[in-house]
This record gives sequence, C-alpha cells and structure tokens, in this order.
Amino acid sequence: MYFITTRTRDHTDGLLTNSHKQIYWDVLEESLSLFSVRLYGWTINVNHCHFLIYLLKSMDLEKFIQKLHGKSSFLLNKHDKKIGRKLWVNYWDRCVRSERDFFTRLNYLHHNSVKHGYVDKIEDYPWSSYRFYREKYGKDWLTEVFTTYPIIDFSLECPD
Repeated sequence: MYFITTRTRDHTDGLLTNSHKQIYWDVLEESLSLFSVRLYGWTINVNHCHFLIYLLKSMDLEKFIQKLHGKSSFLLNKHDKKIGRKLWVNYWDRCVRSERDFFTRLNYLHHNSVKHGYVDKIEDYPWSSYRFYREKYGKDWLTEVFTTYPIIDFSLECPD
C-alpha cells in the first residue's frame, strides 16, 4: 500500500479546469487497469494529486507512474496546444504501514481541497474519493474516521 504525491513542474496549474482533470482521471483509470493497481483514495488538484494505492507487484510502481505521467502529459499538452511542455516534475511515495497511517492519509487527501481553498466543504469538491466513501459508508462513518484519525500535514514529506 502506497501514498503517492505527484506534482506539476514549477507548481503550474496543469489541471486547472474540469476538462483537464477528466483527461487525467481517464488516464489514471487506464493506468490502474494496466498494472492491476487498486485505488483506495484520491484527490486531483490544479497542480498536484494524492493517491492511496495498492500494488500487487511493488516493482510496477515506477511503470505505473511513467504511464500516468507520460500519457497524461501527451493528452493535456495536446488539449492545451503546448506540445513538448514538461508537465510533471516527479512523484513521491510512502509505504502505508498501519490502519492509522492509511486513514490519516485518506483524511489528509480528502481535506486537501479545503486546505488549498478550492472549496469550503469537502463534500463540494468532485475530484476526490470523498463522495465515494460518503455514498458507500455514510457521513457518520466518515465523521468517525476524521475524529479517530485526525489530519496530519504530510506536505512536509515532499520537497519543493
């Protein structure tokens, strides 16, 4: 199980619009299926993304990210008519080592849209897994998860 952070070069707003985010989401879904990766949590922001994923083979992580970055760069550059632009700078991964670690990181990525000022309420942001969890487990369950596993600022793990 990994917590992944990807970000754009120079923090540019490469995923600014819903159409940008949809292109990225479509490539993410394709990449997940190609490498048998299970997605447990996500948020797609304007210049970075966070994922909680499970890989059947940890050696596939680099290939998965290469596919995700390569194809999304190609399609987003085509969409923006900026062929050859270097969109993604890198990614950072952390092994998820416990239930507490998993749920704390899940809460962090769900709260990310509020942290960055995209929305005032988590449930208003369509580009994260929050709505999926709310539909599947309910608001009371999510409230309990947020209470039991408070948010920690993991942004310090990723160098600028």
